[in-house]
Amino acid sequence: MTTNADGSPAQGATGDGSPAAGSPAIGEAKPNEPSLPIADKTPEAKPEAGAGPAPVIYESTNDPALDMALEFVGKFGIGPDDPAMVAAGDGNFAMLEAKLAAMGDKAKGFEKFIALGKSSYANVKAKAEADAAKRAEDIYKVVGGADQWKVIKEWAGKNAEPAEQEVVNAALNAGGMQAKAMAFYLSTLYDRASGVNQTGKSAVNPNAGGGGSPNTTALSPRAYTQEVAALQKKLGSRFEGSPEYKQLQARRQAWRR
Repeated sequence: MTTNADGSPAQGATGDGSPAAGSPAIGEAKPNEPSLPIADKTPEAKPEAGAGPAPVIYESTNDPALDMALEFVGKFGIGPDDPAMVAAGDGNFAMLEAKLAAMGDKAKGFEKFIALGKSSYANVKAKAEADAAKRAEDIYKVVGGADQWKVIKEWAGKNAEPAEQEVVNAALNAGGMQAKAMAFYLSTLYDRASGVNQTGKSAVNPNAGGGGSPNTTALSPRAYTQEVAALQKKLGSRFEGSPEYKQLQARRQAWRR
């Protein structure tokens, strides 16, 4: 159950090691499945002989409902490394339910706490999927679509060293301008490595001098970066939804062709 420092689920690949759907990460990456953001502390006091497992104290997750569920299972000595909790962190609560049911009256009322855990997991999963979809959509806009990103991502995964993949994935999973800048950088490297024909393409700003129409002239990677930066400075956060940005994307695609 891997989480980020803020308790949100880590992004990356599915349980079999392949990149998760909608995930921007390249190569081998950490699981994208949402997990219960938990951490434990081992109490200093040792239980008396025959008293059963020592209680596990979970740190706050900033989710009151989830904290109640974790406090309940923790008092029975069920820690984050328990197979039942590992499975629950992946969305499968059956083992944990069976474990608590077997305790009889000792764990009476466990059903309502399991329900809290399930609800929290569903909320975490929905947020993780929404965040991943937003990051992916931002990247698609930069590189020219989902299909193009798939090609670039596969190429980068095969050619980047493990240390490089770690840096790249950190930027991509950060979202925002950091992710878009990294995606554009990878796109530029891919174009160079693929030997894209640049004959006839101007390496300077096509608006400087008697080029073609600013709405139709193909943009090189350098020119595209300059134009996007200028547009963002002009329009601020509204630039992505502007007609001018769509024109820049079309001109970038024209350069590719």
